[in-house]
Amino acid sequence: MIAKKQIEKLCVSILTGRERIDEILSSPSQIAYDSLRMNKDAFVSLCGYFRARGWVIDSKHIDVEQKMTNFLETIAHSVRNRIMKQKYQHSRSTISRCFHEVLRGMLHFSKEMIVPPNFQKLREIHTHKRLREGPFKGVIGAIDGTLISAQVPKSDQISFRARGKGDCFQNVMVVCDFDMNFIYVQAGWEGTSHDSNVLTQTVKDPANKFPLPPTEGNYLN
Repeated sequence: MIAKKQIEKLCVSILTGRERIDEILSSPSQIAYDSLRMNKDAFVSLCGYFRARGWVIDSKHIDVEQKMTNFLETIAHSVRNRIMKQKYQHSRSTISRCFHEVLRGMLHFSKEMIVPPNFQKLREIHTHKRLREGPFKGVIGAIDGTLISAQVPKSDQISFRARGKGDCFQNVMVVCDFDMNFIYVQAGWEGTSHDSNVLTQTVKDPANKFPLPPTEGNYLN
């Protein structure tokens, strides 16, 4: 039998979703950053932007801040749905629905934040400016691929097992400039795909809108 005091202590320790958000935002900056993987001001601004654009809306029992926190904690710490259910006191279907609502908003957001550069427009680059001089003269950015964990249906897992250990990965190609800004992302390729094949196929398909460098420029690979 669980003692009465233990039950009372357990009940007190269970916070509602809104109470958990308030706790995070009232915590020291480092604690909030460790939880959300962004500072508190950035989180508040992000929620306000998504709310203003109508990408994520307040529902009857869950506001935008709760939905955003659910999304950020899930992707930042690879938290399972049932754990988020316990943390925020909502059903698994509600947690899943909120996650995908924010995910759809992030797809819109990415189109505004990750845009092809205008190579015809001259601009002064202060960050890492020296990298463009000497042996890197003419280089306008860097391109590389990386493996990121992926949840894949059993029938498709073989081609995504890039490291032969049973785990599934997707091969993601990324381009960034010397301001350390992402200017292009191509995701979804199987983990077994070779980087050169991902690049070749991406460039060949006009629908991908790959930002080709100017004649006198090139990417560092």
